[in-house]
Amino acid sequence: SKEEVVRDGVDLALAVKRHQEGGRPVGNSFRLAGPERALVVTGPNGGGKTTFARMFGQLHYLAGLGCPVPAGEARLFLPDRVLTHFAKQERAADQRSELESELLRARRVLEQATERSVVVMNEGFASTTLHDARLIGSQVLEALLRRGVLCVYVTFVDELASLSEATVSMVGQVDPGDPARRTFRIVREPASGLAHATAIADQFGLGYERLRERLAR
Repeated sequence: SKEEVVRDGVDLALAVKRHQEGGRPVGNSFRLAGPERALVVTGPNGGGKTTFARMFGQLHYLAGLGCPVPAGEARLFLPDRVLTHFAKQERAADQRSELESELLRARRVLEQATERSVVVMNEGFASTTLHDARLIGSQVLEALLRRGVLCVYVTFVDELASLSEATVSMVGQVDPGDPARRTFRIVREPASGLAHATAIADQFGLGYERLRERLAR
């Protein structure tokens, strides 16, 4: 079954680091039911999106090996392979542009993915314009969904979170009292990038109503 439930899952590298520091990592939960196949993760930078993506891949990889997984509870699909696409830093010796390199790596993922695969796509196509990132991201995500893979797709393009009934929107949270502070919680809710920006503007007295008041004086 591709219907999944995970409660308080953690990234192993972060868990080890926090343990060495005498603390505990923030656990995150998710579920996939019915036609849902892709968790599309948006939210502020530094809010735990990449850590969530790593956790998703680790859970399926370890489960596929028959090992215990780092979560309070987990019901997982056992994949034939776990494929990943993470942004790479440009190198002077690489003759390709960053976007071209990303497209080639994305194509390799699509060529290898089967209906039994798990795919982790993290912050892809951030080197191009919003319009192109939206267009390319939509095509890549739709291709993954046509194959029936399970995937997590971390992106700055909010529109991808509502691409189809197969996509589930997950959003990185901030402290309501201090929008600049990340909670590292990733929860299931509609993408709200503008809401986060508005909260920060309000914090510094730059919200719409506040500006209107100041200009009217």
